[in-house]
Amino acid sequence: MAAREGLHWALQRNVQCISLECDALQVVQGVGSLKRGSSSSDLLLEDVQEYLRCFGSSKFSHISRSANGAAHRMAKLALNFPSNFHWFEDPPDLIQGTLLGDCMTSS
Repeated sequence: MAAREGLHWALQRNVQCISLECDALQVVQGVGSLKRGSSSSDLLLEDVQEYLRCFGSSKFSHISRSANGAAHRMAKLALNFPSNFHWFEDPPDLIQGTLLGDCMTSS
């Protein structure tokens, strides 16, 4: 669901090139699959596929959980926020340390 919402947000801002990383391998494989289903998760995956086709260039790839701490932390923080929030350039102070750790893990 986060991938779908992120893609929708990017499309609204006329982003032309996008790269998403996900630590859920089944989600990445599902988005890359041509198989269609009717479950709610299948419908979400189809939405992500459709959104990805709207970009001039897009990439959706798997990343290890250990290198995806910032996304995990943001998901946890989102549970306590009363409304949507986003950033475009400078990340919130709440995750800067986690982002640094992710960069060091993935290098």
